[in-house]
Amino acid sequence: MPSLTNVRGRPGAARYTDGVAVSDRPVHLHPGLHPLLDEVGEVLQETFVPARFQEEALEALAEGDVLVSAPTGSGKTWIAHEAIRARVAGVGQTWYTTPLKALSNQKFRQFQGLFGEDAVGLLTGERRVNARASIVVGTTEILRNILYGGGESLGFVVLDEAHYLGDAERGTAWEEVLMLAPRHVRLLLLSASLPNIGELAAWMGHLRGRPPRVVREDRRPVPLRLLLADGRGRLLPPTMADRLRREAPRPGALVELVRQLDAGRLLPAILFFPSRRECDGAARELSPLRQPGAEERARALGRWEAEYPTLLGHPFRHTLIQAGIAPHHAGHLMGWRLAVEDLLARGLVRAVAATTTLASGLDVPARTVVLSTLVRNSPQGPVALSATEFQQMAGRAGRRGRDRVGVVVVPATDRSEAQLGLAMAEADPEPVTSAFAPSYTQVLNLLARRSLDAALTQLDRSFAAYQGLLGRRPRMPRRLPQGAIAAAAERAADGLSAAFLLRAAVLQTLGYLDREARLTHSGRWAMQLRHPRLLVLAELVRRDQMPTSAPRLAAIAAALGTERPPRGGGTKARLAAVGHVVEEVTRLEGELGVEPDPVAAEFKVEWQRARRRIVPSPAERRAEAVEAWARGAEWFRLVRDAECEEGDLQRTILQASEILMQLEGLPHPPLRLLARQAREALLRPPVVEAQGFRTR
Repeated sequence: MPSLTNVRGRPGAARYTDGVAVSDRPVHLHPGLHPLLDEVGEVLQETFVPARFQEEALEALAEGDVLVSAPTGSGKTWIAHEAIRARVAGVGQTWYTTPLKALSNQKFRQFQGLFGEDAVGLLTGERRVNARASIVVGTTEILRNILYGGGESLGFVVLDEAHYLGDAERGTAWEEVLMLAPRHVRLLLLSASLPNIGELAAWMGHLRGRPPRVVREDRRPVPLRLLLADGRGRLLPPTMADRLRREAPRPGALVELVRQLDAGRLLPAILFFPSRRECDGAARELSPLRQPGAEERARALGRWEAEYPTLLGHPFRHTLIQAGIAPHHAGHLMGWRLAVEDLLARGLVRAVAATTTLASGLDVPARTVVLSTLVRNSPQGPVALSATEFQQMAGRAGRRGRDRVGVVVVPATDRSEAQLGLAMAEADPEPVTSAFAPSYTQVLNLLARRSLDAALTQLDRSFAAYQGLLGRRPRMPRRLPQGAIAAAAERAADGLSAAFLLRAAVLQTLGYLDREARLTHSGRWAMQLRHPRLLVLAELVRRDQMPTSAPRLAAIAAALGTERPPRGGGTKARLAAVGHVVEEVTRLEGELGVEPDPVAAEFKVEWQRARRRIVPSPAERRAEAVEAWARGAEWFRLVRDAECEEGDLQRTILQASEILMQLEGLPHPPLRLLARQAREALLRPPVVEAQGFRTR
């Protein structure tokens, strides 16, 4: 079988052959690339010496909170590791939070290797492993939930990817953690994208009585170099940007691009694409490549297959082993993504075709990052990448201790695209802006421990208030339930307090708060449901409309999820009772001026344009698939019948498991038992690994 050959004295030019395509022509690299390519090479293994900013951060942690802003790959995580190591025998539990469950799982495994299995736990909503360990890895929302209860057991908290504080969907959890954390808890915030770090530090000082130490590092340990890729897949120096003519991408351009990267010793590479379909398509297009090391890749993948046997039938298994090429996106099972990340980190994978999920904090750098486009998909259609998004992807280029430089390749099908890519590389990331918004969970948990006036005062401590983002007071509805909430609403001075009071009014109308804004009996147990669909869940429980079989309960939990639904199925879901409650809650929210929960749209039938047919609602399609899994369906057959991607189905099941775990915490013994049975029916391979998983 042909393998890599030598072209122009550089190892790495490829021949491809598997009976489909053969290319023996040499790779011609642009002469202007030679200065950069001369920089490329392996770094001599040297004894690790901490950078000054790393030492400064550790020293500062002995005195108080610390905010660290440093480029991706500069060693922020090392600070957390050393700080945790120093505090393992200290007072209080240590928490390491991440924005993504995938990142939490990666850190969990890494910390087990660093600190020992017994010392590390994992909490991600549906997973609870060794929860009383001295070190716990989890999502920020779970830590927020713990802090609602006081957080007295905590001693040290690391908030990784702290710029998520500005995330429109999830930033509120980051802000609440900082607002709720007791002052005895030491905080370490890590981020590569905090241009307004001074403003954040000043707010934290106002909040916690003492400003954190700010540690900034602007220099990358592995400097970045920029290249262009034209429509033919040729690598060009950035000096060519102004001389480019418009040229649409040609067939075979991706293969040529990888050949050029190979010839220039610029592999391994992460190839970023805006859609899953393009990632899989790129992997198929590159699959004829034959790279040396197939036996080593097979052995490395085999260790993952022992834990995730489903990977033995993965459609890209052969491509990964023979070509060293793999796709990576949310449509694939977690086991596949973990295996690809592991093989990439170890230098066994030569190219990964990924969506931006691989740019979100996962510790899987490569020598080169290739951006296929400077736009991303959104619900409103294609939109330009922000400077922060561009730099998060570019930050994956260059491996500390292994590369002298990291290379970022930007698309250049014409002069304007090339110039835009070069400009984005120089742009500053956007400032972090508060995305704080009151929720039903927040209202109940604040009023469980504070008076209404004290709860509103708590809102004044938010980053949103500090930044002056309170907004104008909306027009109050004519019909508000009588009592303290209505009286406070009359004098609400801003949009933030008004939004809080309107949600409180919904809760009072439904009987979870009394006239004095105190929790009723129903409110006291409903506050345990820390979920965006809290009201629907609570109403189903209170009205005794939960099913009496575990598979049906799993179906209800899946219906209230948010993951991409299967394309098929849904005709047997039987969700009339749930849909009725959703309609009632949505109508009440509208009457009281609360922005209705988008869950209502999940219970409406849809028109599939590609097939020109009406299909059951997304909620019904999710419910039917998860109920089938809970009843023992075979995985591959279920994926086929539901017409869905494995990763989507896995996350839908895990979301349902998260709701079931919350139902297990309610003071309703029959429901608690049923929820546990349903969750145990869902959490089996390949949804979770075959070994080492504990439901409690």
